[in-house]
Amino acid sequence: MKTLETIYKKLNSVEKTELETHKVELSLVDDIEKITNEQTEIVKEIEDSGKQAEKLFNEYNERKKSLKKIEKEFVKASKVLEKKVSAFDKSESKADKIYNNLQDSAKELGVKINSIKGVTEFLKVDSLYRKTSKYWNYMGYELD
Repeated sequence: MKTLETIYKKLNSVEKTELETHKVELSLVDDIEKITNEQTEIVKEIEDSGKQAEKLFNEYNERKKSLKKIEKEFVKASKVLEKKVSAFDKSESKADKIYNNLQDSAKELGVKINSIKGVTEFLKVDSLYRKTSKYWNYMGYELD
């Protein structure tokens, strides 16, 4: 009988070992499923973040292209402005001489300077030119 008990004990111990192995294997299956779910969620978040980053990067590049175009147009307009101001300044010295001669002539003749044809318009143009000074700081301005 002792032999039979020994056999049963051995059989019981073998089965326990197998069950424990199955428990370990089931635990590993649960672990792999859990980590797979976690990683799947992270991959989705990476995909979402990546799409947003790509969209913003493309928008940035489009705006950058647009800004470069605007910069070229600004530089061109700035140069035209500078040339026109320079042209007016050159003609202004001539205009000042003519106006001074007109003043002297009007004084000699006893005529009011503003009653002479073209003087009022000349003074208006000069006044308008002075008002354009608010744009002069754009001449030669460098964009970053």
